Amino acid sequence: MVVGSIFELLNSSEIISLLNSIDSLVWGPPLLLLLVGTGAYLTLRLKFIQVSRLSTALIDVARSRKIDTKAQGDVSSFAALCTALSATIGT
Repeated sequence: MVVGSIFELLNSSEIISLLNSIDSLVWGPPLLLLLVGTGAYLTLRLKFIQVSRLSTALIDVARSRKIDTKAQGDVSSFAALCTALSATIGT
């Protein structure tokens, strides 16, 4: 097997050093720059939607809880907003 012969050629310290170099490349400054750059790009492209539409979302949630207290459905609007916010913050 090819995989078995590759592992026979490398001892554990070489594998660990290889994995550490890959880890530092993936989780290092390039990923941080990519994440911050994507967040800044989307914030500017969507015209600060996180700030500009927060009051609208909260007002809609408060209004729907007062009007539709007996409404049937799988997920309430408040639960949907909390889920979306938690997914966004978690991401």
